[in-house]
Amino acid sequence: MTAVLTDGHGPADTAAREVELPLTAAQSGMWYAQALDPLSPAQNTAECLEIDGPLDPAVFAKALRQVVAESDALRVRVEDGPDGPRQYVRSHVELPLTVRDVREARDPEGQALAWMRADLAEPFDLAAGPLFAHALFRVGDERWLWYQRIHHLVMDGYGYSLLVRRTAEVHTALARGERPPACRFGRLTDLVE
Repeated sequence: MTAVLTDGHGPADTAAREVELPLTAAQSGMWYAQALDPLSPAQNTAECLEIDGPLDPAVFAKALRQVVAESDALRVRVEDGPDGPRQYVRSHVELPLTVRDVREARDPEGQALAWMRADLAEPFDLAAGPLFAHALFRVGDERWLWYQRIHHLVMDGYGYSLLVRRTAEVHTALARGERPPACRFGRLTDLVE
């Protein structure tokens, strides 16, 4: 069974308001590398985390939505213009989260990993965004695999650790019916200006 959980915002809402910013030097290098071969997935990064225990996919999706809303980097798209490439931080992006229950497969983890490998080979459209995707695979009664694919232009390994930590923090609070603690992510404007 496959489900794609969305938050009800359509394409007209996703580009409603954007903040235009220059690229950092590191981002510029990655943008030019991608521009040389737009169909290459070489700039994709990914990780898969094992989650053991009960999990409600709807609560997980709500936690991810909140973290995406808090993270400027996950709401970026990059477009070339007359003055060169610029990044645009959207006020909102729809959460690309695929949820699949593969418990009935002969090899649940193998099926999930095959899906992840195929997804990792898909290039991102930098101008359209979003530059990330998530999937949640149920491979056992209380065993899940959380897959994340993010373009390296917007996230590095350290960023992944912050994203995972914050998602766990928000999910734990929501699952307990509590208000999540305040977010400590910085703002992209402070980094590039």
